[in-house]
Amino acid sequence: MFKKITLFITSVLLMAGGVFAQTNVAPGDGTLKDAIASASDGDILVLSSGGLYTESQDTTIVIDKMITIKAEAGYTERPIIKNTSIAAGSVLPDNLHNMFTFTDTSGIRIVGVELDGNMHTDSSTYRPVEDIFAFSLDGFFHKVNVLSLDDCFVHGFSERVLDGAEGVYDQRGLEIDSILVTNSTLRGGLNGFNFKTYPINDYILFQNSTFYEFGWGRALRMQGSDPQYGGMIDHVTLHDYRDQMLYIRDVTNSWTIQNVIASAQWNKAKESIRLDGAGNTLSYTALWDVSDLFAGDSVIVDSTSLFFVDPMFADTTNGNFALVEGSELIGAASDGANIGDTRWGTTTAVGVEDGELPTEFKLSQNYPNPFNPTTTIQFALNKTGFVEVKIYNIIGQLVTTLANREFDAGIHKLQFDAGRLSSGIYIYNVQFDNKSETRKMLLLK
Repeated sequence: MFKKITLFITSVLLMAGGVFAQTNVAPGDGTLKDAIASASDGDILVLSSGGLYTESQDTTIVIDKMITIKAEAGYTERPIIKNTSIAAGSVLPDNLHNMFTFTDTSGIRIVGVELDGNMHTDSSTYRPVEDIFAFSLDGFFHKVNVLSLDDCFVHGFSERVLDGAEGVYDQRGLEIDSILVTNSTLRGGLNGFNFKTYPINDYILFQNSTFYEFGWGRALRMQGSDPQYGGMIDHVTLHDYRDQMLYIRDVTNSWTIQNVIASAQWNKAKESIRLDGAGNTLSYTALWDVSDLFAGDSVIVDSTSLFFVDPMFADTTNGNFALVEGSELIGAASDGANIGDTRWGTTTAVGVEDGELPTEFKLSQNYPNPFNPTTTIQFALNKTGFVEVKIYNIIGQLVTTLANREFDAGIHKLQFDAGRLSSGIYIYNVQFDNKSETRKMLLLK
């Protein structure tokens, strides 16, 4: 089963590297909508670093084919997509003001992009979008191939990321094959992904991602749908919800919840996490300021790996979920990394020992070095700014991106897990404020 799932995910993630046409899209109003309309099935649309892509004419952008939208290579700021078609205070019928709308045999993969629904930025000028993704109500039997978000920031929507529980969808034959959310941050909104009345055919993956400030709750609701390959919730941080954070019931096809932090639940009359179904597993999960979890009788729960401690987040008010040194969740995950979204890494209290901020940008040597298989990369920032941390092999091929986001001024630490890599010399590069520093490290197995 694991081999099948790995091959399936690999085929999706390699889709953008095929022989499809690749088109650079200039920032501006309507340019993205026009590029999608002109594209062929499977094409790749490349957005400019930091570019603003608005849509002021149509209340949604229609996705009627399989398309990839990604930031240009080497980008330093995520391009931003916004819908500015409806003025603040205007009222529309439900399901008419969404960022994207799927039709039949469509799908989307988005990489390195910010999806801004206006609520946190321009709500006094523009009406926030309801859902980030919605299904067309024209006709019946719409099938979506995949929805994939990688290295994205999704925020400012008033309702949901994707809704499959609305009554208007009943008996319309809607279905989606797979949903993949990796290395992304999602800020609510009412709900995340809400599925009840139509099937998810293949697989759901949430990995190395953060979901926070959801007014109703449920980063994921799965009820009445059972993907054939099940699902995995791995290295996910969940914070500031009203009701359940994960609600997965009546599923049997190999669901795994592991390395998850669930914190700050408003309504503790509801369980924080619910998982039903024979053969499903839950382990290495931290619960703080939430109600108990609910696991069905046939769910395998490793109670010895559950934590009931304060995660010690750096600054939740400003959306910083790094673990402060001293947190019991540092290095406590099933793979030796931090529990929760590993992209945040570990940080000290802001400043250095004498209480002053660093005076310059500085990259330290990783420690331990040599290492096997995990090591810590530390850097100091003299001001708040966007930081990119990448790992390369000795011939210059990109291995992984450890961070690609804003950090506060201070000293920060990121964990690098090379468990799946072979021994050898690797290079880590940190870019900040138009500066770049590089060091080497040695993996010995």
